[in-house]
Amino acid sequence: MLYFLLFACGDLEKDDSSVEEATEDTSSTPTSEPTDEPGEPTDEPTSEPTSEPTDEPTSEPTDEPSSEPTSEPTDEPEEPATILLGEGDWIIGSTTVLSDVCEIENYNDVTGFTPDGIGVADSTESDFRMLPDNLLCVRDDLSFTCDPISFTQEAIIGADLVITNTIRGDIETEDTMMLYFDIDIEECQGWSCGLIELALPFPCPIELEAPASR
Repeated sequence: MLYFLLFACGDLEKDDSSVEEATEDTSSTPTSEPTDEPGEPTDEPTSEPTSEPTDEPTSEPTDEPSSEPTSEPTDEPEEPATILLGEGDWIIGSTTVLSDVCEIENYNDVTGFTPDGIGVADSTESDFRMLPDNLLCVRDDLSFTCDPISFTQEAIIGADLVITNTIRGDIETEDTMMLYFDIDIEECQGWSCGLIELALPFPCPIELEAPASR
């Protein structure tokens, strides 16, 4: 019986010592730090960007309108040459009545108020002289107006009409033009004018036109 107790105590001591050794072994083994703690981020860029973004425009837009002409015009429009009326004698063609408010044509041939011909002298770009009355005609490009001229013309025996004629015209070429005659019958002079004044009011304007050439 004593032997049995001694044997049991010995085994118990062995068990206690084994427990202590196991405890020492576990306490002496260094524990590793937790591996599930977050580490340094690994997705940071490893280097600086190698270039600027490539989707930016590489140059200024080329479709903007250019305010400066690419080249100087090579051919400038030429101004037409000024037409100088030919000097000498001109023939006046058929006369046409444009206006006759007093209906003078019913009593008198109004075409007789225009000359059969004229002359041109001292022709320049600015003016010329119309013969035979030596009228100064001032040009405005291809148009012109002459000084007025006054004359009398017999209507009937004892009645003379006092007439003022202003000639103007349009130059077509150096040898052709269209003439306009602005005629004013201002009054009647003579002992027979009473008959005419019964039929006509004064003054009486008449407008005629006729071509002229040389």
